[in-house]
Amino acid sequence: MDDVVGFLVLLGLALLAMPVLLVVALVSLSSLKRRVAVLEDALARLQPGATPVVAPAPGPAGAAADEEQAQAPTLAELVRTPAPAAAPRPQPAAAPAC
Repeated sequence: MDDVVGFLVLLGLALLAMPVLLVVALVSLSSLKRRVAVLEDALARLQPGATPVVAPAPGPAGAAADEEQAQAPTLAELVRTPAPAAAPRPQPAAAPAC
């Protein structure tokens, strides 16, 4: 009889956990949708020839900051190293003439 009671308690706890798991899944899904939207926006900005993302017009103070930021080098430009010059291909050694 104790086995049946234990099984029923376990079944009841599992049924009570379902709504909690549903809420957790919905919250995770909404967070995931937001993160995917941010990634899609970033990807759209990085693709060449893509239509620009419409941003709100900055005020007078924001325009000076945007101009200053546009002149500053990006991280990619700072860490970019020039490609090494191609080394000449070694020629195979010729056999000595006898």
